[in-house]
Amino acid sequence: MKPTRAHFIFFYTFFTLTILPIYPYLLWLKRENKTGRIGEIRKSWLRLGLFIVGYRYKIIDFASNSTLQSISLPSPVIVCANHRSALDVAILIACLPADYCFMAKAELLQTPIISIFLKTIDIPVYRADKQASMRASIAAIQVLKSGRGLVIFPEGGIADNAGILEPFTQGAALIAFKTNTPILPISLPDCNSLMPDAKNSSKAGDIRLILHQLLSPKSDLAQQNEQLYDSILAGLLKYGYR
Repeated sequence: MKPTRAHFIFFYTFFTLTILPIYPYLLWLKRENKTGRIGEIRKSWLRLGLFIVGYRYKIIDFASNSTLQSISLPSPVIVCANHRSALDVAILIACLPADYCFMAKAELLQTPIISIFLKTIDIPVYRADKQASMRASIAAIQVLKSGRGLVIFPEGGIADNAGILEPFTQGAALIAFKTNTPILPISLPDCNSLMPDAKNSSKAGDIRLILHQLLSPKSDLAQQNEQLYDSILAGLLKYGYR
């Protein structure tokens, strides 16, 4: 079955209507600086919502090809994954610990539902402004020092007409080195086929998260990036990127 406009409308209508009743509560939590509770609500909301709109996920260990019940992480780590769909973000939020912080493009601040999370528990990145990008990196370092985990898409966003995997920026490698934090590569081979970016269509289906071995931080950022890239690419190729 191909992605359809009808399922896409169902997806966004469901998540919009279900967030509205708790939106005032989220605003109150924001004013009270209760970021931990906001993270818990977001995770529960997405886990239940993804199930209702037809998504099931399977966590797979790349080395052993075995299925895992959950993602168990030494805290904190930097999670890095490929990024071709909005579904990538949703499934990672649903599966990672609730206190994990996402680095996301600042343009999403214009989206009301997403902006409340981006203004509280996540970090907006102004990609065209070098000084603002540097402030985002400093904020990311503080997040890791506070004991929370971090999620970075090292391709730097969803590229137009992109191939299976675009070259990585060095942001994740640099933050890992500066904070001595290991990196967890995750391959997401299915999200692009279930919800292609900019197509305004989607379909229900199974989502696999392929977990690789933790990578120790390196001072050689190019070598770190190559190791990270090769890990994620290997998962996409082995499990059939769609």
